[in-house]
Amino acid sequence: MIQEKYELIIIGTTQARFCFQEDNCNISAKNLAMNYSSFLSQKKTLEDNKNNINHGAKVLLTIEYPIYLCDHDSNEKQIRVPVEWVQNYEEGLKQNLYENYFTLDEIQKRVDKLIEGWEKAAYPFTIRNYSPENKSDSMQKRLRRSVDLHQAIIDYCLTNEWRPVLVGLPYCKELGSSIPYEFVNDCFLDCARSLSEINRIPFLDYSIKEELSSIHNYLDIWYLNYTGRQVFTRMLIDDLGL
Repeated sequence: MIQEKYELIIIGTTQARFCFQEDNCNISAKNLAMNYSSFLSQKKTLEDNKNNINHGAKVLLTIEYPIYLCDHDSNEKQIRVPVEWVQNYEEGLKQNLYENYFTLDEIQKRVDKLIEGWEKAAYPFTIRNYSPENKSDSMQKRLRRSVDLHQAIIDYCLTNEWRPVLVGLPYCKELGSSIPYEFVNDCFLDCARSLSEINRIPFLDYSIKEELSSIHNYLDIWYLNYTGRQVFTRMLIDDLGL
């Protein structure tokens, strides 16, 4: 049996699993994003799928705001959930998947809960109360370690003659406006830009794209619905020149 070879690969966390529509792409694409926030496990995903990735394929390394502050070393296990998880999540909402019908109060509660979860992953560092003065030596060490681990993924791609692309995932304005800009700049943008510049690879940041900021592009507050996926996929494909 001949194995299918992919020209475009997406890896990352569950957020990325909701972002991309493979069937909207003119080339063979595979969304492998289902690992939780561990660069170690994302690299393992690429290693496991090496034989299905074509020479010269573009590999989209999706990232989100707190990813570089996560404790990757304590999360080495490759955690994968069934592809059906996306469908089950959507069905569990029992809503029109082309819209967002949460109330403003429900949206705010979901924003609060998500940021609390992010802060647990980034512990002992805070997000909402972040200021540049809080960028301690221990925080700098965590960020450097994460950048090194992400560099290892990029190196693996380049060794296999794939073309890595850093992709900042989109957020609705209700979520994005709850994250201090200083945190985004110091703990997200600086890391991604440095990797982009050092390796001379693209960094496409959709986290503040106006076209994707409306809550009506989302199932809840950060998983894109069908409408949002169509918009994001079209923008991404255009920016990649595919």
